[in-house]
Amino acid sequence: MPSIGSIARFIADQFPFTKKRKKSPTNHTIRDEFTANLGVMRLEARRVLNAAAVPVGPPPTPPPDAAANAAAAAQSQQQSVILTVDASQQAQQHGGDIFVVKRNGENVDVTINGSPSVSKPLSAVGQLIINGSDGNDKLVIDYSGGNPLSGGGIQFNGGKELNPGGDQIVIEGGPAGAVTYTLDSANSGVITIDSMSISFSGVESVSDTLSASSRAIYVAAGGGSLTLGDGRAAGMGEVTTSSGMVLDFADPTSSLTVDTALSGSASFETITVSTFHDAFGANLFFHGDTGDTLNISGAVDLGAASLTGSAGTILISGSITSAGGAIDLAGSQAVTIAATANIQSVGGFVTADAGAAGTLVDYGVIDVSNIAAGATGGSVQLLGKYVGLAGDARVDASGNAGGGTILVGGDMHGANPLVHNAARTYVGQNVTLSADALHQGNGGKIIVWSDDVTRYFGSISARGGALDGDGGFVEVSSGHNLDYNGRVDLGAAHGITGLLLLDPDAIVITHGADGSGIDDAEVDVDGTINFADGAGTFTISDGAILAAGSSILLEANVSIGTVGAVDLTLTGANTLSLTTKNNLALGVIDLTSAVAFGTSGGKITISASTSKLAPGLIAIGAMDSAGGDIEITTGFGSITLTGALTAGAGAVTLTAAGGIGETATGTISTTGTLTVSNTLGGDVTLDQANVVTKFDASNTAASGTVIFNDTAVALTVGSATGISTSGGDITVASAGTLALNKAVTTGAADTGTVRLQADGNITQAAIGIITAGTLGVYDTAGDITLDQANVVGTALTTGIFAAQDTKTRQSAATSRSRIRRPAP
Repeated sequence: MPSIGSIARFIADQFPFTKKRKKSPTNHTIRDEFTANLGVMRLEARRVLNAAAVPVGPPPTPPPDAAANAAAAAQSQQQSVILTVDASQQAQQHGGDIFVVKRNGENVDVTINGSPSVSKPLSAVGQLIINGSDGNDKLVIDYSGGNPLSGGGIQFNGGKELNPGGDQIVIEGGPAGAVTYTLDSANSGVITIDSMSISFSGVESVSDTLSASSRAIYVAAGGGSLTLGDGRAAGMGEVTTSSGMVLDFADPTSSLTVDTALSGSASFETITVSTFHDAFGANLFFHGDTGDTLNISGAVDLGAASLTGSAGTILISGSITSAGGAIDLAGSQAVTIAATANIQSVGGFVTADAGAAGTLVDYGVIDVSNIAAGATGGSVQLLGKYVGLAGDARVDASGNAGGGTILVGGDMHGANPLVHNAARTYVGQNVTLSADALHQGNGGKIIVWSDDVTRYFGSISARGGALDGDGGFVEVSSGHNLDYNGRVDLGAAHGITGLLLLDPDAIVITHGADGSGIDDAEVDVDGTINFADGAGTFTISDGAILAAGSSILLEANVSIGTVGAVDLTLTGANTLSLTTKNNLALGVIDLTSAVAFGTSGGKITISASTSKLAPGLIAIGAMDSAGGDIEITTGFGSITLTGALTAGAGAVTLTAAGGIGETATGTISTTGTLTVSNTLGGDVTLDQANVVTKFDASNTAASGTVIFNDTAVALTVGSATGISTSGGDITVASAGTLALNKAVTTGAADTGTVRLQADGNITQAAIGIITAGTLGVYDTAGDITLDQANVVGTALTTGIFAAQDTKTRQSAATSRSRIRRPAP
C-alpha cells in the first residue's frame, strides 16, 4: 500500500497549485503536503492580508481512480480557504477605512481605501472575514458585477466606535430576491441575501439599496423599541432601534416584514410605524409577541398592497391607506383606534381584532367605501371580548352598486364559527355605521352583537340605491341583554325597505315617542365606554321601533310583551316579525295590551318556541296587516286570540302544539284563507264571530276537536286541505252558505262526530267526502245536499244537529245521503 507521503507527492506532481519548494529534511511533516503555499506579504504601510488554507478534515484513502479523486480533493481544499483582511493599529490615526468587496468575473476582489488588496477565484473562497479598526469603518458590498458572496459569506467585525456615525455596511449595485436582517444584539446580527449571509458586529448602520422582492427584519434581542418609516432618500425605508442601530433599505417590490417575536414573550418590544412615503407599494407584515406593542402613528400609504399586524397591544393614531388591499390588525390584549386615526381601503377588507380576551376601542374612521361605477362596499370586522365604538367613530362600507358588510362584536345571531363573539359591545350616540348603496343595488349588512350585553345608542344606515335596490339588513342584538337608543335607516327610494332585527333575552314594547322607553332613553353623555350589565328585560318604545322606517324582526330568547296602549303599525310594505326561542324556559309572546299592532300591507309573523325545547305561549290582541299575510306559530305551546285579527285579503295561518282558541273579544277576519293546525294536545276552538271565506284545519292531537264559527255570507271548507282530526269531533257553523270542497274527516267511520250548520245551502264537491262515526247536519234556511260517497256510521237523531228530511240508501260500509231541509 502506498504511503501517505508518496500519494501527496504524486498529487503535487500531477496538480501543482504552487511553486514547489525544497524539502527540509529536518522540518518536514505530512501536513506540509496539504498546506497551500500562500505567503504573507505587505499590502501597504498599514495593512496585513493573511490567507491560510485550512483542510476540512484528514484526506481519505484514494480509490483506484487516484488522479480523478486527487483533483476533487484539491478543489475541495481550495473551497475551504478563509480569507481574512485586518486593519493594523495605525488605522486609528486615519479615522476609519473603506473596504469594498466586488465580484469581477469569476473572482472576488477586495480593495481598501480604493487600492486593490486581493483577488481570488470565488470558488476558492470559503469565507471572507474583515476586521475593522477602531475608526469609523465602512464595508461596501457591490453587487454590480454579480453576487460577490461565497458559500460561507462575509463576516465583518466593525471594532470600536470612536467618532459619531460609527461603522457602516453598504450593500448596493444589483437585484436580489429575498433579504433578511436578524438583529441579535445592539449592533450585531446577520444579513441574508438569497441564502448567502453577511454576519456583523460593532456596526451602527446598514444601507441596502439592492432591488429586492422581499425584505424581513427579525429582532432577536428583546426589551427595546424599533421605529419604521421613510428613509433618507426617495424610495427608501428606514428602521432605527433604541440601541442606535440604523437600517436603510430600498423599498421591496413584494413584501416587508418586521418581526419582534424571536426574542420571546418575556421581552417587551415596541414597533412604531411613522410616516411612509406615498404609495409604498409592498405588503407590510408586523409580528410581535403578546408583550409587544405595534404603534402606527404616521401616514402609511400602501398603494394597492395590504398590511397585517399582530402584537399584544395595537395602537393606531395615524393613517393607513390602501387602494383595495386588506388591512388586518390583531392584538391579543388590546386594539385602540384613536380619534385621529383614519384607516382606508377602497372596497377592501379591514379587520381589527383584540382576540377572545382583549378589548377593542374605536374612536376613529374606518372607510372601505367604493364610489367607482359598479363597485360595492368592502367589509369591516371589529372584534374582541369587549368591543366599544365611541366619540365620533365612523365606519363606512357604502358602495356605488351596493353596500358592504360591517360586523361589530360578531356575525348574525353570533352563529358564525369563523367570527368570534364579543361578550359585551357598546356603540355610542355619535357613532355612525353606513353600508349604503349610493347609486343602485341593495343596502349592505350591519351586525352589532354580543353574547351578554349590547348597548346601542348610535346611527346605522343601509339604504337601497337612489335608482333601484332594496334596503339592507341590520341586527342590533345580544345573546341576553340589549340597551337600544339607536337610529336605523333601511329605506329604499325605489325598492323594498330593509329589515331590522333586535334579539335579546326578553323584550317589552311600551307606548311612547322615540326616546321614551326605559332603555332607549339611556344616553352616554361623555362618550365613555360603558360595558356595564344591561337590564334583564329590554324595554323599547313603539316610537323607537317606528323611527327605523323599516321591516322589524324582534327576537327574544324568552319572551316578548307589550305594556300600555301600544300603537305599532309599520308603514309601506314593511314586515313585522316577533320570535322567541324558548331554549330553556317557558316564554310568552303577549300582545294583548296593544290597541293597534300591525303593518300597512306587509306580512306579520309571530313565532314562539322555535327550539321546541320549552313551551312558548302566544296571546294576541288587536292586529291588522291591511292585506298582508299573518302567520302565528308556536312549536310547543298554545295560541289565544283576545282581539280582532284582521288580514283583509291576506291569508291567516295559525299553528300550535297545545291548542288554539279565542276569547269573547277575539275574532278573525280575512277574505283570504284561514289555515289552522294543531298537534300534540289541545283543541281548536274558534267559536266567536269570525268573518272568513275559506277555511282549512287539522288537529292531530289524540281526540283533539275542531270548532269553527263563521259569520261571512259564504264559507268554503277546503281551500287546500279540508278539515281533519285524529278521532276528535268537528263542528263547523256558518251564518251563510257552507260548501265542502275538500274532505272533512275524523279519521274513520267509527270515531268522532261531524256537525255542520248553516243558514244557507250546505253542499259538497266530489272530493268533499265526510268520514265520521256520527254525522249531524242542521240548516235554518237553505238546502242540504250531501250526496257524495260519505263514510258515516250513524246520523244524529236528536238535538240541534239532528238530521232532517233524511233519505238514506245504506250499504255495508257507506251511507250515501241526500239530505234536504223540508219546505216550510
